[in-house]
Order: sequence, then structure tokens, then C-alpha cells
Amino acid sequence: MSLVPKYHIPARKENGKRNVVIVGGGFGGYSAAKLLDKDYNVILVERNKLFYNCIAAVRVPLEPRLVETTFLSYDNLLKNGYVLIANVKEISPTCVLLDDDQSISFDYLIVATGTNNTSPFKAPHFTESFGVDQVPLYFQSICDAIRDSSSVLIVGGGSVGVEFAGEIREKYKDKRITLLHGGNRLVNNKMNEKFYAQVDRLVQSHNINVILNERLSTPQDIKDKLKDGVCHTYTVEKKIYTTDQGTQIEADLVFYCIGNSVNTSILATHFSNSLDENGRVIVNLSLQIQGHSNIFAIGDITNIPEFKEAYNAIYHSRVVCKNLPLLDKCNDFQPSPTLYQHVINPKPMIGISFGKTDGCVQFQNGWVFGAFLTKLLKSNNLLINRVAKDLNSPKPYFHLNNN
Repeated sequence: MSLVPKYHIPARKENGKRNVVIVGGGFGGYSAAKLLDKDYNVILVERNKLFYNCIAAVRVPLEPRLVETTFLSYDNLLKNGYVLIANVKEISPTCVLLDDDQSISFDYLIVATGTNNTSPFKAPHFTESFGVDQVPLYFQSICDAIRDSSSVLIVGGGSVGVEFAGEIREKYKDKRITLLHGGNRLVNNKMNEKFYAQVDRLVQSHNINVILNERLSTPQDIKDKLKDGVCHTYTVEKKIYTTDQGTQIEADLVFYCIGNSVNTSILATHFSNSLDENGRVIVNLSLQIQGHSNIFAIGDITNIPEFKEAYNAIYHSRVVCKNLPLLDKCNDFQPSPTLYQHVINPKPMIGISFGKTDGCVQFQNGWVFGAFLTKLLKSNNLLINRVAKDLNSPKPYFHLNNN
């Protein structure tokens, strides 16, 4: 039985342009939509009403007013295309099926569904019990919990965990902060020694208690929320946490920064052979899903062996957008054009903010810099103004009072 349609899908335009459907409005998805908007009929399908600038997610719980500038509407994104706020049930080789059983056909499809994580580090998935208008109060509640706590445990010393520790330390100079990490290096194990020396400087000079090579069992509710993105409520309660090595850590507030969960379940029915053992989409360097020349995957969901960062998702979108005009020209005389390929840089690049005035960055040439340059590039504003400009400067959705 078909459901009553709850989404308005615009009629297919008969203007000679090919139809591109993009599923997912994160960094890669909205970048692709902008690049294709002039020459294609673009429909961007996104489940959340607002874009969340997750680069700044480590700061918003400390400064809840930032919801005004980090949760952004898609209203100004496209001049010709259409942004459809809807939930996708599944994707087939010919169409995108919504949860009201309406379908959208395409000439080209770009899957950019990204990853889920526990809030506040990714946007909470809006549901009937947690609507978009509850966002300001939700982030205020996290801010209050951090304020009321005496000791904070951050489980996971990747980039998010380190940056979040820095944000808390900047606001609360005397609060006990423990960073627990299962590896022997903070952030990751792919950087050079100068970078690790800078990271060590950050945590040591700011009195962060670091425990390496030890793990904490992840509660089932955190595992569930890591997969579905449902918002997590934080409460202040003094507990003793025991690691797998027997170390006891006293804390009254805990945050799990243990990585992301790929959001590819909508591909499972028709593209199971194109998913690897980790659920990532198997693509070639032109970002095409294996066996489908007109279907692409970009961003965090791909199996490309590189850092899953916003800048790589944007690079992916540019490769795909250069390839579509080449595929348009396919005919009996040129059935297989030579496509542009994404270049995997063997030397990673990453910037770690540590509050508004400190941090470190390693560029792809191996150069490492500390606080001064990192502040200019990232720490001071966490790319809030730049991302808003990329979305064509939409009007703020939230208007908070000054109290």
C-alpha cells in the first residue's frame, strides 16, 4: 500500500538538460549541487532541514549562540535547482525512493550521505520527538552540563576529541579534563614527528590528562546513536570508569568521540555488492560506483584510502562535476570517454584547533606550523564565515535573544 505523499517533488523540467539527483546535503553534496546548478536540472535531497557546520561542532556546546551561524538553511543554495527536505528509503539503479513511496528518476545520481555520529559532533537527526526548533535548548543543556561538571572524560583522542578538550580548557581553566585514547598517538598515526610534538605541546601546556593505549567499553545506547544520529542527552553524574587495563577514572561528565558510522543503509538493497566490509561504497578514482557509469559516491562514504575530511568531499564533488559533461557526450563513436580522476595525496593534511588561539597544522608537503598560522586558518573562527558564504549567505534560521 502506498503512503499518502508528504513531499512535494517538482515536475521534471523539459528544457533539454539532464537530471541530476544528489542525496545528502553535506559538504560534498551541496558543493556538487552548486557546481551543477547552471547546466543541469538538480534536485538535492537532504533529510535535515538545516545544514550543520560540523567543523565548528566542538565549539557550539561551549558557545550555544553559535547555533545561529552553524545551523544554516539551504534557501539560497541554488538558483535553478531544488532542495527537497525528505527521507530516502532506498536507492535503486534507476531512481531514489522516498519514505512516502514517491520516487525520483535521474540521469545521474550522486550519493553523498556522509556519516553519523553522536551529537553534538554531528547534527542530531531530527525526529518527531526532537524537532529543529529544539536545537538551541539542546546545545544550551550541554553547555550547562559542562559548566556544572567538575571533571570531564573525553573518550577518543582523534582530532575531534583533542579539539573538544581544547575548547573546554579555553573556557574552564581549572576543570579536570581527561582524554582517553586507544592508540599510542593522539589524532592519528599518519602524521610526522613534528606534528606529534605540537599535539603533545597542546595537551601538556594546557594541563590535559592524557591516557594512551587504553580503551573503555562503549555503552550500547552510544553505539545505537552513533549509527542512527538520534540526539544524546548529557547529564552530570559522578562515576568511576574502568579501562580495559584496569585504570580507574573519576568523572561526572563523559563525551564519546569514537569516530563516525557510515550512512549507507539506503544502498544495501540494490548495491550490496558495491559495499565493502565496513559499509563504505566501492568506487573507482572517477568516483563511479562499480558497475554504474552514471552513479557516483563522494565524501566519507567512499572506500578511498584517505582522511575523511570535508576538503576531500569537496574535491570529490569537483571531480564528478567535471566528469558529467564528458559522459553527456557518450555515443556509439565515443562510448567510454577518459574521465577525470581523484588524486589521492599520500601525504595527509590536517589542522587541529585548540580553542580560539592555539593549535597546529600539517600541510601535504610535510610542513608543520603551530598556533599563529592555525589561528589564522582555522582556530579563530572554525570556518564559520567561509561555510556560510559557500551556502550563499542564508539568513539565520535561529534568532536568539541577548539574555
